[in-house]
Amino acid sequence: MIRSEYSRAWYHANRERVLARRKELLLRPENRVKRDTYMQKYVERNREALETRKQSWSQRRFSDLKTEVIAAYGGRCVCCGVDEPRLLTIDHSNRDGKEHRKQLGRKNVYQFLKEQGWPQDGYRLLCISCNWVTRYGEPCPHVEQDAWVFAAPPCGVAEATLEIVNA
Repeated sequence: MIRSEYSRAWYHANRERVLARRKELLLRPENRVKRDTYMQKYVERNREALETRKQSWSQRRFSDLKTEVIAAYGGRCVCCGVDEPRLLTIDHSNRDGKEHRKQLGRKNVYQFLKEQGWPQDGYRLLCISCNWVTRYGEPCPHVEQDAWVFAAPPCGVAEATLEIVNA
């Protein structure tokens, strides 16, 4: 048996022991400075590649998660019916979104909803326009309120109009 074949066979037979020993050596206090210095130099040399890899992974992960959220909550705005994924977002229908995000800390609301099995109570899917309008308890312009109706402008028209109905 050639030396390299023997080494490869020995490594595979003793892999767990080798990895445990490497980890033990790596974590020793006397090796910490050496390890930290090596990592700093590595990050400096490869900063762009590391950032690109991190961003693309993060973006893919968030995009996939948002697609799951949209599917779980009906696929369209419950108020106006918009179904463009870039415009859809989760609304805390109990108006407690700020407190909820504070409780979650760094965890994403979408990830929380997935872990909870997509709870329907207290959450709804709205387009960003409906979400912003209802943010402070205002009624959504797509829903008739008293005698006022909001007439949304057609595409290409700059202004919306308010009309008085049954006055």
